Amino acid sequence: SLWDSIWWSLVTVTTVGYGDIVPKTSVGRLIGFGVMISGVFLVSLMTATIASVFVSRKIKEGKGLEDIHDRDHIVICGWNEHGFNVIRALFNQLKPKVPVVVLLNELPREEVDVIIHRFPEINFKFVRGNFTQEEILDRANAWYARAAIVLADTSGAHTLDKADERTLFACLAIESRAPKVKTCAELLHAENKDHLRRAGVDEITVRGEPNST
Repeated sequence: SLWDSIWWSLVTVTTVGYGDIVPKTSVGRLIGFGVMISGVFLVSLMTATIASVFVSRKIKEGKGLEDIHDRDHIVICGWNEHGFNVIRALFNQLKPKVPVVVLLNELPREEVDVIIHRFPEINFKFVRGNFTQEEILDRANAWYARAAIVLADTSGAHTLDKADERTLFACLAIESRAPKVKTCAELLHAENKDHLRRAGVDEITVRGEPNST
């Protein structure tokens, strides 16, 4: 019957082969031979395709190229030697329910791994790129974050002499697109505080000043 043919085709293609239904005629066996051969290729192709999708996603994630879809997370833009203290303070303040922390910078992957391994209790995600660009902030889903912390960045080839300028650009981009996101910024020079205040930054810290907001 038609149902018997469908049943036999499925168990043959999936290489289960119960043997409860088998072709009797020469033509049927010839068709069965073709189904068996095509089944092997079909299953192999499906397995390889699924595996390649997961491998590609893992590679993109490792390189910081995967888009972030979390919400109510914390985005840390940039990195410098004080970044560890920032993460430690976040953990102590928000535990036991620490949200996802997205690291957005241009560090090499091995240095990012050092940060992640330093805080095994935190669920980190990594996005590589220049955080002053809106498309990079979009990949980090910064518009739906709980907070964005912008550090005086020295990741990649960036130097401290342009750090305040890049901090201002990032804060302007975030505040213009998502004014409800709480923004915290680190400055090197106190004379730039007024620029960040006009941009709507919630908290401002000047390096070297203990209580600057």
